[in-house]
Amino acid sequence: MDLYGPMRIASINGKRYVLVIVDDHSRYTWVQFLRSKDEAPEVIKTFLKRITILLQSPVIIIKTDNGTEFKNQVFQEYFNSIGISHQVSFVRTPQQNGAVKQRNQTLVEASRTMLIFSRAPLFLWAEAIATACFTQNRSIIHHIGKLGAKSDIGFFIGYSADSCAFRVYSQRTKKIIETMNVSFDELSPMDFEQSSSKPRLQSMTSGQISSGLDLTYAPSTITTQQPTEGELDLLFEAMYDDYIGGQPSAAQRTVMAAQAQQFKRMDVWVLVPAPDNISPLTLKWIFKNKNDEENTVIRNKSCLVVRGYRQEEGLEFKESFAPVARMEAIKIFLAYAAHKSFTVFQMDVKTAFLHVKKALYGLKQAPRAWYDELLTFLLQNLFFKGSIDPTLFIRRFDNDILVVHVYVDDIIFGSTHPRYTQLFFDLMKSHFEMSMIGEMMFFLGLQVNQSPCGIFINQSNYMLEILKKYGMESCDPVGTLMEIKDKLDLDQNGTPFDATKYRSMIGALMYLTSGRPDIIHATCLCAQYQAKPTEKHLKEVKRIFCYLRGTVNMGLWYTKDSDFELTGFLDVDYAGCKDTFKSTSGGAQYLGENLVSWSSKKQDCTTLSTTEAEYVSLSACCAQVLWMRTQLMDYGFHFKKIPIYCDSKSAIAISCDPVQHSRTKHITFRYHFIKEHVEKGTIELYFVKTNYQLADIFTKALPTDRFNYLVSSLWYA
Repeated sequence: MDLYGPMRIASINGKRYVLVIVDDHSRYTWVQFLRSKDEAPEVIKTFLKRITILLQSPVIIIKTDNGTEFKNQVFQEYFNSIGISHQVSFVRTPQQNGAVKQRNQTLVEASRTMLIFSRAPLFLWAEAIATACFTQNRSIIHHIGKLGAKSDIGFFIGYSADSCAFRVYSQRTKKIIETMNVSFDELSPMDFEQSSSKPRLQSMTSGQISSGLDLTYAPSTITTQQPTEGELDLLFEAMYDDYIGGQPSAAQRTVMAAQAQQFKRMDVWVLVPAPDNISPLTLKWIFKNKNDEENTVIRNKSCLVVRGYRQEEGLEFKESFAPVARMEAIKIFLAYAAHKSFTVFQMDVKTAFLHVKKALYGLKQAPRAWYDELLTFLLQNLFFKGSIDPTLFIRRFDNDILVVHVYVDDIIFGSTHPRYTQLFFDLMKSHFEMSMIGEMMFFLGLQVNQSPCGIFINQSNYMLEILKKYGMESCDPVGTLMEIKDKLDLDQNGTPFDATKYRSMIGALMYLTSGRPDIIHATCLCAQYQAKPTEKHLKEVKRIFCYLRGTVNMGLWYTKDSDFELTGFLDVDYAGCKDTFKSTSGGAQYLGENLVSWSSKKQDCTTLSTTEAEYVSLSACCAQVLWMRTQLMDYGFHFKKIPIYCDSKSAIAISCDPVQHSRTKHITFRYHFIKEHVEKGTIELYFVKTNYQLADIFTKALPTDRFNYLVSSLWYA
């Protein structure tokens, strides 16, 4: 609280003082006007009673300066009677009461501006301050930075039916809002006449297609015929596209022309008569910029897409699945490149879906058709497909190897001999329209820094992006992800939180786990409560963001000097879930000292003991190790007796004993396959003390020292 005055000119009601009250948390402000300082005690008492009833929450602390209007016997007795703590700033140190002092200045400056520009009498200063307070309380706050724009650009679309306000579509938020705070950009009559001849978007006809995609727009025509439902759809789609996108820019028209030439050169379609009683799918231009790891635009892209959402499965398409590389497969490739000391390159296919008919962008079957085309081409050129990974292609040259990974139209590749790298690029360029990006630096959200000593992987740019998105860029960093004493549960009596925003935050963190194994357990634990999140769950999610704020530049380091032996670690937190009492399995798989795969997952069955939980976790780790073993066989590695480290001697004993015991007969049969691979000699189990169990970080909250030790063991840099 603060009392401002006296004013030289009394207000229209004879008031000379302004009592400013600011809520410290929300900065919501109230103003009261007084004739003299003596009125302050009664006004404040009345305000406290009213606000306590209104908000159903007591006032705990009041902070003021050392003025006698606040620091007196009357207030002291009143505050003591209702349990309010009265804090006062030190003499001649207004900065200690800075929140209300700053709001004082804001209100006075705003009211001065209003009075000057409205040329109103000065005795209306109280009304001006009240108006300034009203608008300040209703201003939407965004962290725009020092040089950010202070207003949004929108489109006026109508009037509110419920209030005296305009309806405006905001380009930034993509939402329709109702507001009176608008400034219209009025066009002059000459400008209007010039802009009225602007071409309008219209659905593309077969005649335009056959003539090589004429990029000009046909003017709209007027008809008195009753439009059909399909024609209305086309009309409003075109109106919506024009409303959202407007006229293409010069850069967009350039890439549109280039795309049209690709259609003509590649003979994308065959012109046929339209079937009776079937409406052809319409087309639309999509524009997108391709950015590098620094978010700099490196290429303008355009696609003429079909509105494929109108297709019916089974009638107009059957297969829509396109194989994509698993993140573990990408990291295995990078670890192999670091081990063999070769450089990984990246390229993408321009207009990939245009290389086959019936595969225009937007169609459901387009990704699958493109993959089949690329597969046929690579197999014809002596590549062989991975045994279990359809996105891995390998070709051998005596003692050298060329490895290719495909993610739809993005391709990464490398070879133990530089000559074969250039050979592959020339081969692809001879058949497809290719764009060579160069050394792999940014792929699927991963920033990749290649050096003679190894490969460093992190996601710092994406991390900063999501911190800003959720308003956490200025939060205080914390040292661990979770408190040991606070275990999450359903919190059925907690305060509900917006499920959509909560799921958005979880989704952003889940994408981040592909390069940050240290956060996977905390993220997966919070993800279990997406159905009905509460403030308690939100607090844990925000703690993850606070941890990321202090570890933005952390990442995985794949060293060149590491060996390439496949090993696995597993651990379990028995009955760790407070709601279902199911256990949590954690696993980590290494190639030498390089961590390439990790997981944290709640088991799908309830176990009766720690031994049983460890046994189930052993089977899950064994399955992942066997997948990696098969993947690495394509690279030329044939591992036998793969070591898996477990900190349960009893679980190891059960896995090594082929006899069925009475205490394990109830375990689901699929978990017993670990015994078969131990007996074959594919897997070899070793006991490791809990202190050296590297998978411990994927199962539970840990003390700070233990957590930091395990994070450093993940080969972070």
